[in-house]
Amino acid sequence: NKQWRKSMSILEKIKKGRVKKPLFMCMYSGPGVGKTDFGASFPKPLFFDFEESTHNINVDRIDNAKEYDEVIDGLHEILEMEPGTLEFKSIIFDTIDELERMMHVQIASDAGKKSIDHIGWQKGFDYAVNLWAEFIGVCRMIRDKHKIHFLFLAHSAHKSKDDIEKEQTYMRNTINLHKKSAAFVFGAVEMVLYAKKDISFKKDSEGNTFAKDSNKRSLCTGLSAHYDAKNRLQLDPVMPMPVKNGFSVIWGAYLKAFDQTPEQALLACQDLITKVKDQQVKDQMISYVTANKTDITILRTAILLSLIHISE
Repeated sequence: NKQWRKSMSILEKIKKGRVKKPLFMCMYSGPGVGKTDFGASFPKPLFFDFEESTHNINVDRIDNAKEYDEVIDGLHEILEMEPGTLEFKSIIFDTIDELERMMHVQIASDAGKKSIDHIGWQKGFDYAVNLWAEFIGVCRMIRDKHKIHFLFLAHSAHKSKDDIEKEQTYMRNTINLHKKSAAFVFGAVEMVLYAKKDISFKKDSEGNTFAKDSNKRSLCTGLSAHYDAKNRLQLDPVMPMPVKNGFSVIWGAYLKAFDQTPEQALLACQDLITKVKDQQVKDQMISYVTANKTDITILRTAILLSLIHISE
């Protein structure tokens, strides 16, 4: 005999159609690859500069936030402002690695412990995921109310990955957060890009291998065995990293994908499938795409799958 609250019917909340929103994305890399410069390319950015990374760039910054409460209170202050009153159009966090450290310090302090590791077996890290959920939730509300872009910058880390089916463990690049937090953030944002500086290898006369430096930088945009990444914009799996106009490249891809019709997506998909080398995979994809030629969501997924198979 549960008493249901009288409120708007769930059916009345149903909405249909695509919704164009500002970017809500993460980019991670090793040091010195250009994360901060990429963030500075966003329109009228406000940096939460936790690591003093922007002092050589002429941008607006908040660089004295030392505790998580300061950050979340500042975001709530921004959220409560009237739409149209903000001077900036983007918020950049540089980096969320340091933000996570602030979360861990607060969790330990609230529990009366010296470290988050002292709060039971992994319990402290479960609490941290709750703080991430709070943080991401406020950022989303700001995005929707004030129509501004969000970019979460992070460092990369080499971490082990278990393949249960093949019973193998291997190393890969991922966001430099605790594994529970990294998984949450990866799922919560709409795009994750991995930036890397390209290197080449050569052998000397004795067979020793040496790494050779390169000025070339790349953006990895799709999930790989080597790194975590994702996008819904049909970006190439690996593309040159823009030097100064990173935002324009990504935003242009977003607008193109948003305005894409099923007919355009079908043509793009059919063109990519012709480049898949494995004939069995190619035949399966042709059949799949033909059966779903009016479903743009399925077609976009097929485009990404085609790009993955082409890159193999």
